[in-house]
Amino acid sequence: MALDYILRNCSTFVDGYGLHGATSKITLPKLVEINEEHRGGGMDAPLDIALGHEKLESNVETADLDPRVVRLWGLAPGTVKAFTHKGFLVGEDGGDRSAEVHMRGRVKELDFGDWEPGSLAKLSYSLTLRYIKFSIGDEVLHEIDVVAGIRIVNGIDQNIAMRTALGMA
Repeated sequence: MALDYILRNCSTFVDGYGLHGATSKITLPKLVEINEEHRGGGMDAPLDIALGHEKLESNVETADLDPRVVRLWGLAPGTVKAFTHKGFLVGEDGGDRSAEVHMRGRVKELDFGDWEPGSLAKLSYSLTLRYIKFSIGDEVLHEIDVVAGIRIVNGIDQNIAMRTALGMA
């Protein structure tokens, strides 16, 4: 078994500026399908019916109290900002690859952590997201725009019929 997508390093951009060297940990959004169980007459067992997906959220921890991040909490309703995580992937096959996660959303929580002399004052922030696009190299694996009703998985727009029927496309 070859491991061809090993994360070697990563960086974060917040509202257009890089936090190179400051990002300690990134928790990317989980993609979780919402299902409702259904067992109709004549069925021998229940089935899960897919009804969309859960809210998109992300968390980041930095090793400093960057005011450019702190200022993003409490913005006017509807205001969203860009958050991008870039990764450098290496493989046992000798190949180098890039990974990018582009997101738009809001800072919903700031955690200033503990301040202790001789230790880093870490800042953690949580995001609630409206948009995410995840790519490796030139291949877009997932693109979700919650407000626009767009859900592209492996190049297939799964919601185009819905948006057309609703007059959104």
